[in-house]
Amino acid sequence: MQRITIIPLVILILSGILPVAYASYQTSIVYSDLQQTRFPYWNYIDVFDKRYNACIITITPHEMTFNASVEDIYDFSIILNSENSTTSGKALRVSFHKSGTLDIIYQTGGEEGSYITIGSGTWANDTSVEIILYRGLINVKSNNTIVVEDFAFDEPLYALFTYSSTETTLTGGYVNVSVRPYGAIDVTPVINAYIPVIVCLALLAASLSFLKKLGKW
Repeated sequence: MQRITIIPLVILILSGILPVAYASYQTSIVYSDLQQTRFPYWNYIDVFDKRYNACIITITPHEMTFNASVEDIYDFSIILNSENSTTSGKALRVSFHKSGTLDIIYQTGGEEGSYITIGSGTWANDTSVEIILYRGLINVKSNNTIVVEDFAFDEPLYALFTYSSTETTLTGGYVNVSVRPYGAIDVTPVINAYIPVIVCLALLAASLSFLKKLGKW
């Protein structure tokens, strides 16, 4: 029987998977950091690991709960700005209303600048809003429905802010935000698929080693 070298084989398998993985920025924002602190101003959260000219941004609300006393039009927003500034830049504001309506707003000149709604849809807890910036165009999808298609946006996205209608709009929940370069592949399903193969190879290696020690192979 031809001797089989297991470890190099495993390395070859993994080397075919890992190069397609890309590091991404991600954060979780609790509801208290989404609350308005000074009307009508934005709350600064963070800057991304770099300026993204081509990226996929995923925003996923979890367990978000609105104050029962506020009207359906009240909202909280995730704001993606081209500058680390509240007074300049071009921004995309993703507004989640109590009613379940989702508004995508294009804003220039910071928190007190001009703005226009470029798309509307719906949102739900545990359902992601996906924003793609590629070749100077913005596309947005929510609840498996296209909300914005090919809106011109000629700046990178860099800074993360939040906003809400009042200081007491929300009573609970959190929002996950992640950014990855456009074209990056989520390798988790691929790696999970290879785990049984790797385990079998490891067991085979152990068995062959045991037989070798017995002098039967």
